[in-house]
Amino acid sequence: SSDVCSSDLTAAFFLFVLTGCSPKVNSSAMLFKEYSPDAETLSQYPEAAEGMKRCVIGINEVKASQVSLEFYVGKETEIDCNKHWLQGQFDKQFDKASGIYFFEFNGNGDIMSTRMGCPESSKKMAFISGKPVRVDLKPNNLFVIYLPEDLELRYNLWENSTGYKTAKQI
Repeated sequence: SSDVCSSDLTAAFFLFVLTGCSPKVNSSAMLFKEYSPDAETLSQYPEAAEGMKRCVIGINEVKASQVSLEFYVGKETEIDCNKHWLQGQFDKQFDKASGIYFFEFNGNGDIMSTRMGCPESSKKMAFISGKPVRVDLKPNNLFVIYLPEDLELRYNLWENSTGYKTAKQI
């Protein structure tokens, strides 16, 4: 099935998602246009395994050089003053039969944390994520990401500079 998730959209960057992913977007205006993959294109990718969901980020007509997409998974949960992170990692997979790449998050959603003593008043709700993946963008990008059903996919758009700059000593 192909349910489009609610998302924060800019005029130029659209996230197309399948099966209930909840994206968050930060982007520079007018860098991208919507890309909605057709059923034939999507049929090249495996269906999500039991307990997993398939998310798709489609980007077309990149209008700036040196642009990258960073995506990560996580979940909203109650935390305290400790440092928290989601266990797991992304693996880039290659399907030899179809010649396509996709990403799979391998982790069960367990959250790790430091063990400082925290006052009860420090408890709050927060989105806890794992280590992100950052990929350079080119025209007609289609990113297919598989993750556990109870986790959420979020992403950021980054416009990279032309290189590192040296800070001036004053």
